[in-house]
Amino acid sequence: MAQSSSPISGVAERYAGSLFELALQTNSVASVEADLNRFETMLEGSADLSRLIRSPVFS
Repeated sequence: MAQSSSPISGVAERYAGSLFELALQTNSVASVEADLNRFETMLEGSADLSRLIRSPVFS
């Protein structure tokens, strides 16, 4: 795993790893991937949602 200088990146990596492990355990990797792709599409389509997700005030 690549080292990151940002503590937020470290947290994101742990959450992503946990999500992937859970998806593997429940045989739902394809479903989780589809959900994340839909979420990415929503972020790309909404500047307000993108700002909300990236804001340290709310995350």
